[in-house]
Amino acid sequence: SGKPCQLMGDQPHAEPQSPVQEGRRDTVEDVDMRHLAHLREPLFRGFLSILMIIMGMEAWTRLSEMRKVAHIYILYGVTAPFLHGALGFGVGMIAHELTGFSAGGVVLLSVMAASSSDISGPPTIRGALPEANSSAYIGTSTGLGTPIAILSIPLWITLAEMFI
Repeated sequence: SGKPCQLMGDQPHAEPQSPVQEGRRDTVEDVDMRHLAHLREPLFRGFLSILMIIMGMEAWTRLSEMRKVAHIYILYGVTAPFLHGALGFGVGMIAHELTGFSAGGVVLLSVMAASSSDISGPPTIRGALPEANSSAYIGTSTGLGTPIAILSIPLWITLAEMFI
């Protein structure tokens, strides 16, 4: 439509109201969650790092098995983020038409779909198929899928600007 894409939605960002401003007092849960909020991100990053290190070590031990089928995994690792992102973009456009979903929401959904297997895929496969070659799914998702999903962000923004 020619108008610039607003990635943060159509409505200006409003500061959240505190419980006191809303006319109610802080509950024990409100206070506890505010005090613990600064612990969540470092713990998440730490656990995620440990998980990725362990899975990377497993993948390294089975790397020699990859030579037979590496070309198939490379093809999948390059095409899957674009395919998944396009599906996410399509769902986002449907949501935009039906509910007024913002352009930023469409882009975010596309990026999330493009990178959906990067973090959750390897541990899921590891748990479901312990005999599967970990160097195949870890290398494909984190070695190819993550960079391609990140590099595809301008594509989803451009498409949102073109269609919304």
